[in-house]
Amino acid sequence: MARQRDCRGETPADDRACLGEVHFNQRTITRSADGSTADIWIQVRHGQPQIYQIEDASTETTIRYTAQRLHYRFNCTEQKFVVVERQIMGANEQVIARDEPRQIWRNTPESGAARHVLPIACRGA
Repeated sequence: MARQRDCRGETPADDRACLGEVHFNQRTITRSADGSTADIWIQVRHGQPQIYQIEDASTETTIRYTAQRLHYRFNCTEQKFVVVERQIMGANEQVIARDEPRQIWRNTPESGAARHVLPIACRGA
């Protein structure tokens, strides 16, 4: 488990209100035979409610949530990642929405969930 800030630049009186937690199970990690890529599922509990919007041809829905599951795939050599799947969690950890974002390799940011789990997913450290 790791803690992360998810206040998006706000300055709260109590920093703990902005902390989220990143949980993962090492058994969810899979690595390619040559170690160049690694996949991991994580669960993020945000300290502040997040917004997820769903649109179709006739409806727009806004969901507020505090937990989500993410399936990351890392290019361990280049330290880049893609989000393979995202699941938005509702009450009793039920999946209430999911998406499979376009597979665009991104640089791993200096902070956040991806930065926390990259070394664990890629090297087991």
